[in-house]
Amino acid sequence: MKKKTILGAVAIGMISFLSGCASSLEPPVVVEGLKFPKSALPEKSSPQISVWLLPVKDNGSDKRLGTLFHPLGSRSHLLVRKSLPQSVQEQLERALVEEGISVQMAKTTNHPVSVLVSIDKIEDRVDAVPLNVRQKAVVILSYKIITHSSDGTTRSMSGTITRHQSPTPDALFHRHIPPALIGAMVDDEIKNELIPVIIRTAKESS
Repeated sequence: MKKKTILGAVAIGMISFLSGCASSLEPPVVVEGLKFPKSALPEKSSPQISVWLLPVKDNGSDKRLGTLFHPLGSRSHLLVRKSLPQSVQEQLERALVEEGISVQMAKTTNHPVSVLVSIDKIEDRVDAVPLNVRQKAVVILSYKIITHSSDGTTRSMSGTITRHQSPTPDALFHRHIPPALIGAMVDDEIKNELIPVIIRTAKESS
């Protein structure tokens, strides 16, 4: 009876220990910042469109990238040293310039074509399993483009761009280098959806 009691106590202790690990929050894991795909050098040409960029806004924590789940079940907040709005801002400006668009920074929308981008959600759920890394990533960006035509007409266009990816197994995340999956998703949203809308809206307002 004593042996059964001891074994039962050990089992309960192990369950309690594992349950505690599963719910415990460990110190945050910090990485440098987002890593974006390299682009080919653009051909130099005279800009045909000019846009004014307002600072990128973040509706959440500007350095919270997501959650890192450790092998034993505990978790850590995944943080970046360079803020997410700053990273998205730099990539947006870079992508616009590569498209031959003249970019100027602004604080108000009192310009011919003003662009405001907001980070609605960036979430990278990383399971640090022993043999590979499993990720569930989501990036949601919203935008607002305001144009002032020469005839005094003001127009506004807004939208939301969403990307989901769950690569398994995957080598795009490593705690010692910038996460590449989120960077690739942001880059895709900017180049394939946002910039075409900006170009079309700017041409229609000219």
